[in-house]
Amino acid sequence: MTDRCLNLCALLLAASLFCFASASSASAASPHLILVVGDSVTAGYGLPPEQSFPAVLQTMLLQSGHDVEVVNAGVSGDTTADGLARLPKLFPPHSRHRPNLLILQLGANDGIQGRDLAQVEANLDAMLALARGQGAQVLLAGSHGGSRRSDEYRRAFADIYRRLAYKHGAGLYPVLGAGILGNPEYLQQDGAHPNEAGARLIARNLYPLVVELLGRSQP
Repeated sequence: MTDRCLNLCALLLAASLFCFASASSASAASPHLILVVGDSVTAGYGLPPEQSFPAVLQTMLLQSGHDVEVVNAGVSGDTTADGLARLPKLFPPHSRHRPNLLILQLGANDGIQGRDLAQVEANLDAMLALARGQGAQVLLAGSHGGSRRSDEYRRAFADIYRRLAYKHGAGLYPVLGAGILGNPEYLQQDGAHPNEAGARLIARNLYPLVVELLGRSQP
């Protein structure tokens, strides 16, 4: 991951935080800040920004009366190690407006690359611990580790997310690509990334979990 990508994510979050701070003088309560950290699926690879699933999710939440701001911190190609390296900058230590909810969508690229399962789990564990330590709720979007891996590897990969969700009291959507991967109706021509319909399906699938977790957090 390049420094440019890292700096861009930090700037996006800083801009959102600045807006919240400016608005706080006019409102007693600030909007809930939802940070989505992920790979190309979160970034909206191949789609206009407004069609990425974080953007669609924000629209759904606003339309249903939830006062939120969703920050898309997806970077194409990111692994769990990349996410761990940049996550501290996305949780400003002295800000009163740190994210209330982290949606963590990482691991698919680790599985594609056949990364060591223990290291993948350690990376995700550290990210959840950081977010929970900052008082944020977490929604963990899981992966099965890639279609080219053995059944044993895929099962073990999916089990990582279940263990960590239980350990940290996080919400869990077990496999983000469920119902999408292998279904041309929801995929771009590369067969790997969601199209507009696929991104909307992801947003709809995550929506009830996000609403539940927002109820546990304080703006």
